[in-house]
Amino acid sequence: RAQQPPPFLLSSSLLVEMMMFLAMMAVSGALGLSSERSHLVVYRATRGEFRRPEWSAACAPWKKVVAAASPRQVVQKSYAVGSDVGPPLFVTTSGTTAEMERIARRSYLVRYVVELWGAGDSLAECAASVEVPSGFRGPWRLCVARIGGGKKSRDNCSLRSCQDPAIFEAFEEALRRLRKEEPVDLSESGAAILVAMDYPQGRVYCGRVVATGAFRDLGRYDLSKRPVLGATTMDVEIAGLMARLARLERGDVVLDPFAGSCGILLATTHLTRATSYASDLDAHLLPRAAELNFFALGDLPAPTVFAPCDVRDLDDELPPHLAFDAIVTDPPYGRRASSSRARGGRGGKKAWLGALLDLAAKRLKPNGRLVFFVPHGLSHERADVLRDLRRTRDDFASTFLLEAAPMQPLPNSNWFRTLVVLQRRPRGSGSSGGEGKSV
Repeated sequence: RAQQPPPFLLSSSLLVEMMMFLAMMAVSGALGLSSERSHLVVYRATRGEFRRPEWSAACAPWKKVVAAASPRQVVQKSYAVGSDVGPPLFVTTSGTTAEMERIARRSYLVRYVVELWGAGDSLAECAASVEVPSGFRGPWRLCVARIGGGKKSRDNCSLRSCQDPAIFEAFEEALRRLRKEEPVDLSESGAAILVAMDYPQGRVYCGRVVATGAFRDLGRYDLSKRPVLGATTMDVEIAGLMARLARLERGDVVLDPFAGSCGILLATTHLTRATSYASDLDAHLLPRAAELNFFALGDLPAPTVFAPCDVRDLDDELPPHLAFDAIVTDPPYGRRASSSRARGGRGGKKAWLGALLDLAAKRLKPNGRLVFFVPHGLSHERADVLRDLRRTRDDFASTFLLEAAPMQPLPNSNWFRTLVVLQRRPRGSGSSGGEGKSV
C-alpha cells in the first residue's frame, strides 16, 4: 500500500496551496481581473452641473458604486455662474461590469462606460499595462476617442474607427493576443476595444466599451412629434434629467402642479409607466396636451387632469388619501411665460413657492422627492436661492433634505435657473442627517 503522508506534511501542503491561491488573487486584483473592475465613465458634452447628481441617482440601487476620482473637466463654454462644461472622465474602482451596464441605462448624460484593461501617461505605457480579461469572448474592433483634442471638441469623445499607425504600433502585442483568440469584426456588431486619449490630463486609457447611456431614448419625445406645445414647453433632455433626479421607478405616482403642455410628465411617465396627475390654471392647454400628446407618443397612460386649478387650492381638489412618490414641476418664471398669471396663480413667486412646499409636505410619501426649478438673475447665486428656500418654512430643515442643486444658464439672457431636489424626510425623523452630499 502507498504510505500515507504524515498529517503535518498534509497540512503544510494545504497551507502552501492556500498561500499560492491568495497570492494569485492579490495579483488578479492588482491587474483588475477580479469580478469588480475599474471602469472609465465618459460623458456627453452637455449639462455639466447635472452630471454628478444624475450619477448619484443612477447609482442609488448600488450604493457601493461611487466615483473614485473627481471628474476631469474640459471647459467648452464658460458663464459667469453655472458653467456648462465639455466631456469629462472619471474612474470608478468598485462595481461589476453588469452593475455599470445597468447604471448607464439609467443615465441620459453618460455617453459610454469602458471596462479598463490598462492606463498610462503615454501610448507605450498604457499598452504595456494592458491585461485582457480571460473571460473576454466575441468579435472585436479597435476604436479611438480623443478627449479634449481637435477643433470639434464638443463631439470628440465619440467612438471612431482607429486609423492612427502610432496606436497600432504601440498596441501591437495586445492586438496580436486578441487576434489569436478572437476574430476582428469592423462592423457595429463587434465589441469596441477603445483607446481613449485624455489630452488635458495627458492620460491614455484602454479597455472594452461595455455600456452606453440612455440618451437615445429621448428621441421619441422630441418636441416636433407633439401635437400640442406651450409657450414654455420644457426641453426634452432637461425634462428627462428632472425625472431621473426624482429617482422614479416603475409604478411610482407623480404630480406636476404646473403641468402646462405636460412636457415633464411625458418624461416621468416614460420611467414609471403609471398614471400621473397634472394641474394648471390654463384650462385650455392642459386638457388638450394631456389627451393628444400622450396619445401621439405611444403607449403611455394619460394623466389625471385638474384644470383650472391654482396650486394653493390643489390639496383640496386631490383625493384625500392620495400620496405621491415625487412632485416634479417647472413653476412660472413670469418673464418668460406668456401669461404668468395663468401659470402661477395668485401672489407671484413667494406664493407659489410657499404653496408648493406646503403641498409637498402634505402629499409626498416619506423619502419622496420634490424637484423644481427656481429662476434667478446674475446677482442671485445658488447660495442665495437655497437661503431663500430655507426661509420659506420654519420647519424646512426637519421636513426636507436637500439632495442636489445644479444650476443652468438660460440661453440668450443673463438669467439662470437652479434645479432644487428635495427629499421628504420621514415624519418625526428630525434634521440630524444634514444636507445631501451630492449638492
